[in-house]
Amino acid sequence: ADGVDPRACVLIETTEPPGSPRAMQQVRRMFFYQRNTERAVDDAAALADEVFLVLEEELCATFPELAEYATPRPDDEEEHDEH
Repeated sequence: ADGVDPRACVLIETTEPPGSPRAMQQVRRMFFYQRNTERAVDDAAALADEVFLVLEEELCATFPELAEYATPRPDDEEEHDEH
């Protein structure tokens, strides 16, 4: 796809064109780039956590209303503690 980051680990394609009401959009296909995900971790033991992280991030990017249900990240918790 044009304009897709070649380092992306996951790409979600929805059923409706971009700009359509979110309520009408559903995941049509998900492209999982295994090698990119493998490159993002130091060892195989961290791979399962990375898969979970990249899937969750892409789902929240595609469907922002899901962000409130996302797993808090250590960086996110520190930001909230400062405020």
